[in-house]
Amino acid sequence: MEFEVTVTHERACTRVAIRGECGLGRLLSLLEVLQFDSPSWPRDTLLLDLRHLQTRLDEDEQYRLAGEASGVLARMRKVAFLTQGGQLREASDVHAFSEEAQALRWLVTR
Repeated sequence: MEFEVTVTHERACTRVAIRGECGLGRLLSLLEVLQFDSPSWPRDTLLLDLRHLQTRLDEDEQYRLAGEASGVLARMRKVAFLTQGGQLREASDVHAFSEEAQALRWLVTR
């Protein structure tokens, strides 16, 4: 499985985009890396962009990913998942969106 991760610091949030094939295990490992990187980020809001993820997660995997993100990235004030098509199952304070504009609006509101 090959995947690419791009981190960009935008006005509203830090965006972490994942492209390619990446299963749940690798996504969970990526969250741990982000936990250590995130204290140096200029924003306390995160947009995890999963629109170009080729691997489809089932409902239980989605819920686990959202739950882990909530715990591992607790220093982030808001975490949004951006998905293509189907809705990602939400957990705790992690919200999922299929439209980028909607996700960005939610991230900037207090």
